[in-house]
Amino acid sequence: PVKPIELGDPHVERFSLNALCLLAAGATLAACHPPSAVDLANSTYQGIESTPVTLVDGLWEGQPYVEGAASRPRVGLADTLDLRGDLDGDGHEETVVLLWHSTGGSGTFDYLAVMARRNGKSENIATAPVGDRVKIRDARLFGAVIELDVTQQGPGDAACCPTQQVTRRWSLLNGELEELGEEQAR
Repeated sequence: PVKPIELGDPHVERFSLNALCLLAAGATLAACHPPSAVDLANSTYQGIESTPVTLVDGLWEGQPYVEGAASRPRVGLADTLDLRGDLDGDGHEETVVLLWHSTGGSGTFDYLAVMARRNGKSENIATAPVGDRVKIRDARLFGAVIELDVTQQGPGDAACCPTQQVTRRWSLLNGELEELGEEQAR
């Protein structure tokens, strides 16, 4: 027997969104889906360096800060985070990724980046800092809210050795990725 279609079935909802996307845009199905892993590893990201950086196979290296010096800025795509959901309410899934940024010193700064497919191309629509040497223990989406369980530098912690466990939240508001706050982990 054929199973009847039930409202709230995620397979039906995904099919319906894809069908609407194709009808409305007259596009290929690929234009309706969030960026692929290859797209993400070869995209341009803003809000990390003073100018946008374009990753090639998941990595960007800038020019040395001082001519002839070894120290140079680097940005990379972390493979530990890939959340997908409709963050801006447009009916299409966006992808949240984690990027790391090193200026050549001892710190490694993490950033959340929201990526969308626009006009068939991967586009960075918002980026926000997470912090220096923050360890992500878990990540999830609750509706349009990004939630990270992290271990970060707390009062009295050395930069190398964070111990404060908190849950932090971000949301896409007016085109910006805004941190909503944090609370102590339970």
